[in-house]
Amino acid sequence: MAQFASVIHVVADLLRALAMKEAETLAAYHLDHPPTIGAMYEGLTAKVLNAALPESLDLHVVSGFVTAGTANMSREIDCMVVRGAGEVVPYTSKYKWPVEDVLAVIEVKKTLYSEGLADAYENLRDVIRVYGAHIRDPDRVGEPQDVTPVYNAFRTITGLDLANWEDVQELPSPLQLVFNTLVSEFVSPVRVMFGYEGFASEKNFRAAFSKFTHEHQGERGYGLLGMPQLCVSNGYSLFKLNGQPISAPLEDGGWWPILASATSNPLRFLLALLWSRIENVFGHTMPWDSIDLSALTPFLRVRAVEVDGRIGWNFNEHRM
Repeated sequence: MAQFASVIHVVADLLRALAMKEAETLAAYHLDHPPTIGAMYEGLTAKVLNAALPESLDLHVVSGFVTAGTANMSREIDCMVVRGAGEVVPYTSKYKWPVEDVLAVIEVKKTLYSEGLADAYENLRDVIRVYGAHIRDPDRVGEPQDVTPVYNAFRTITGLDLANWEDVQELPSPLQLVFNTLVSEFVSPVRVMFGYEGFASEKNFRAAFSKFTHEHQGERGYGLLGMPQLCVSNGYSLFKLNGQPISAPLEDGGWWPILASATSNPLRFLLALLWSRIENVFGHTMPWDSIDLSALTPFLRVRAVEVDGRIGWNFNEHRM
């Protein structure tokens, strides 16, 4: 296993060296036009993503809009990892792509501070809205998705071994919420915000994200499910422990460690998310095994609670 684990580190380190070299070139390029500067870094991210994807699966990296039918369309997304076929927006290089064929979406920022964090969060949150519309569509067609990895993640988190959906229905409401959240995380597109520059320290990044979540506490779409799986600013990462591929067991009192921070190469986490999704969707074995949890510092944890017949999450923050 150590051999496989080293592969993702080697690939991620090579890709980071490529990204840093290219980013230095972009930073030195004299141009005072924010939209074009943003497009330059989106192009760089697409180049890195393409280098990480297996050619045999015919995956693509495009920009544009995530759609559910004709009535629901997301905000514009910088990079989307997609399969199948999309619709070209006339006279542009943008696409409309059906959400069921979108594996991951990435919002790219040259510099990610609090304002950029809020903007990227809104765009990624909008993808969840579109996916929700897709799930609720009574005319939706497609084969049921195998969610076996969700049962495995639930076992890691709770210590409970479930055999089928009937077992899930027998769980107490808080544990049902954990399971249903894992399913939603598993089937919806992976969501990432990636800033090449930004906060001066891991502590500052955590503080800004905490402030943002507190400001939107109780608002629809800003809860646990709305949080991106990966946020990166200036090499610092906030990584979601949703079981795909990494999870952490419940702590005393039923608290679930759900978000951790890290200072190691963020592309290791991005590759873990992408490669895990590729394995789950295509059954295509990728050259990785796991990421060392010791590289992660606990940040946010949640606990499912039921109040007046309604079930929801309490949040608790680990201080550095």
